[in-house]
Amino acid sequence: MKPILLCGITLTLALAPSLAYGQCSPDSICVAKEDMQAISQLLREKQCLLKTAPKLTLDPIQITVDRQGRIYSSGAGGTHPYTVAMEWCTYTVYARGVIKPTVVVKEDPSWGWRWSLKPVLGILPLPLVSGKGWGATWEAGLGLEPFYWRNLNATLYAGIKTSGVGFGYDLTRNAGVAFTYSLAYEGWRSGLLLGLYARLWL
Repeated sequence: MKPILLCGITLTLALAPSLAYGQCSPDSICVAKEDMQAISQLLREKQCLLKTAPKLTLDPIQITVDRQGRIYSSGAGGTHPYTVAMEWCTYTVYARGVIKPTVVVKEDPSWGWRWSLKPVLGILPLPLVSGKGWGATWEAGLGLEPFYWRNLNATLYAGIKTSGVGFGYDLTRNAGVAFTYSLAYEGWRSGLLLGLYARLWL
């Protein structure tokens, strides 16, 4: 009898772990292996999100203005919208949209102080100096422009034969025609100088 009882107790103790496997005590919560792996993955992602910063990758913006003043911009629509990519731990998110650029062009003022030198080549319609032919009528010198209003500009002039004050009219940004009331060094006669000038910016 004792051997039979002893064998029964031994068999019960051997089978107890296998019978208890997969069972939870009343005060415990059992989690499946797959669920535990998912929870661990979520905890690792949570730690990564707390300790690292997201990385943003932005599309470059290229703005082109043509000669007619029309504005073209990348990402303004069509087949290539503007894209922003965010990478954060195991997540990668893309955002796409249309941008509406605003381009501000600074225009030069229409009047003000503007210091520039102007080589002048012109003629003296009236005989201000002695001599005959072209040698008595042509003149060359240097003008100083201190002020302008739109295409008109004031000019202080000093030349080979005369000096004076007058104004110029810009035909282009760097050239124009000059009208100067000049005083000749010879005889101190005064008259008009008509010429062309180029502008040297200071």
